[in-house]
Amino acid sequence: LESTLSLRAAIAREIRPERPDLVLTHYPKRVLELPLEASHPDHVAVGDATLAAIFPDATNGRAFPDMMREGLPPHRVREVWIPGYEQPNYYVDASALMERKNRAILCHKSQLDASQTGEVPPWVAEFMRRVGTAAGYEYAEHYRRLRTG
Repeated sequence: LESTLSLRAAIAREIRPERPDLVLTHYPKRVLELPLEASHPDHVAVGDATLAAIFPDATNGRAFPDMMREGLPPHRVREVWIPGYEQPNYYVDASALMERKNRAILCHKSQLDASQTGEVPPWVAEFMRRVGTAAGYEYAEHYRRLRTG
């Protein structure tokens, strides 16, 4: 994927009719402090395109005027959560969800090393434990919580 105007339009086309208050998306930059697979290029592109689709594209009636003609009025998302790799300001206790998270990760077979088939990369739990310790939990997810208005 690439963060193109057409991808931004496709995301804005979902935001406008659904009118969400909260959107979670990927981190829009490479993270050099984690293993490279933590910032897959497709994830970076989606994060960047989603932030642009939230603002200004979904909010501005002049962006993609065809959507207005189709009856898709502008919508302002109230909050965006992106992974808190830099300056996290919101933590979610994930301690009770680790088994479920591991099962979900294992569904992404194309993203796992052939040598690790059937195993979640150990850095996932290690990272979540570090984040949890900082927040007073066993395991946690952290986000940069952006309020948009």
